[in-house]
Amino acid sequence: MADIFEIQHDSHLLVYADDIFLYNSGTNWNKTIGEMQESLNKISVWCKKWKLATSPEKSSLINFSRKRSTIPPLLKICDKPIPEVKSLKILGIIFDPNITWKNHITYLRQKGFKYLNAIKALSSPKIGTRSEHLLNIINATIRSIFDYGSQLFSFSSNSNRQKLEPIYNAALRLALGPPKNTPMEVLIIAIIFFAKNL
Repeated sequence: MADIFEIQHDSHLLVYADDIFLYNSGTNWNKTIGEMQESLNKISVWCKKWKLATSPEKSSLINFSRKRSTIPPLLKICDKPIPEVKSLKILGIIFDPNITWKNHITYLRQKGFKYLNAIKALSSPKIGTRSEHLLNIINATIRSIFDYGSQLFSFSSNSNRQKLEPIYNAALRLALGPPKNTPMEVLIIAIIFFAKNL
């Protein structure tokens, strides 16, 4: 799509499957909005030419800025307004206007707790799942969702990032079965031992 028509100015177009992501950066509010609307008009013309339907109601608009703006963006696609949102999920990562990553970390905690409950059930003596199998499950579930996009939310505050640690630590304790007061350093040594012997 980006090869068919050119986006000018400071607007940039990213396409993934059937998702289109248009973004612009600038310090002049009116100039930035004008360039975005011009780019949206080009997308509308291209879609009409190729008889592709757009869904403005499924589209979202978010303004990444540390300044509070009382002026609504009023951007349109195919003559229909694009709703402004307070958070936006892009390829599984939740962005908020101030880039604090609070919403994304809250989402990760909720998902992590669901996996943790499943690991609690699997670690029950009645089931008898082996430690190395539990560690593989933890890495494939909790660790994988925490690692995905971590390059971005690693810039979040320490207090935000530390909200994820108790979930992962609790899962490791369930897998290895040590007493609750066992230091994390000992757990890490145990994990290294298991990894070498797998």
